[in-house]
Formats: sequence, structure tokens, C-alpha cells
Amino acid sequence: MEKEGQGGGSVIAFNDITEQKKYQESLELINQILEKQAATDPLTGIYNRMKFSKVLGNEMKRAERHGTQLAVMLLDIDKFKSINDTYGHLDGDNVLKSLIQLLAQNIRSRDILARWGGEEFILLAPGTDLEGGRLIAEKLRLAVAECDFPIPRPVTSSFGVAAFQPGDTELTLTNRADQALYRAKEQGRNRVEVL
Repeated sequence: MEKEGQGGGSVIAFNDITEQKKYQESLELINQILEKQAATDPLTGIYNRMKFSKVLGNEMKRAERHGTQLAVMLLDIDKFKSINDTYGHLDGDNVLKSLIQLLAQNIRSRDILARWGGEEFILLAPGTDLEGGRLIAEKLRLAVAECDFPIPRPVTSSFGVAAFQPGDTELTLTNRADQALYRAKEQGRNRVEVL
């Protein structure tokens, strides 16, 4: 009931959040872009070492928990410095990009490829033992050796393969692959070594 001199009614307030919503969507898009930049190598578009380390840690935990196999392959383009010195860094970059396309076409969808540094790359093969890793590496080595890269000379690569062992850390596993890669280079390059 209304008292004399007082009106009855309601106040309805509308607040247009269109601009606020656009701003929030912009921030989300920027965050997605930044996350991708933080996880990928800008030249090749594959995972960088930091992102690979996270993935490797998760895969090692899974392998330990379920008792499954896991192989890691480090690969290096043989005498890459001479490619850059002879043909220039642009051609060297084109060789790296071509290599990544070639590798991506020759690995399984569940395998994870990342740039380890410079002309070194690392491949994680879940569900694969040491011999399976060696076979994958040999297949990739042959594919690289037979590929026509965008420079007028052959390109070869060396591979070091290691398999996960219970109790391994990321460092012990990747160090074994690195030691095997070093052995492949010492033994004349364009080869696969396991450790």
C-alpha cells in the first residue's frame, strides 16, 4: 500500500557488457598466442626444448606407472655449419624446415618431435623399446639421406637412441641418447647408434 506522497515502482538498470566481452575475448586470444609461442620453435613450428621437457616428463611417469616402453632419439644434421657457411643462413633455415617436414611425414601421429637446439632435434616414441627406436631412427636416417634438400649437395644425419629404464630421470635418459649421438658422429656420421 502506498503512503501519501510516496510513489511505488521499480528501478531497472541495464549494463551493456559488449565492450567488456570483446576485451575478454581479445585477452583470451592473446593468451593462446603467447602459450603457443612459449611452446614452439619459431622457425620450424614444432615443440621447443622447454615444452618437450614437460611432455617427456609426463610420458616417463606414464611409462613408469604402466610399465610401458619409451624410446628417445636425438638427431643432428651432419656438418650443418658447413651448409650455413657455404650457402648462407637462409638456405640453412630452409634445410631445417625441409627436414622437419620430412620427419613429420615419416613418424607416427603419437610420436613427438621437438627442436633440441641449433640443428639438433629430439623424437619421443611412446610404446617403443630400444630396438624399435633404432628401427625408427634408421628409417628416418635413410629418408634424410635420400631426400633432395633445397641445396645442391646431399644432407645426412646422425642419430642417438636410448630407451627409458625404471628410475631414469629426463637428464639420464636424454644424456644416454646424447652419448649415442656423439658415438654416431665419432663413427663417421650418417648412422644410428644406441645406448
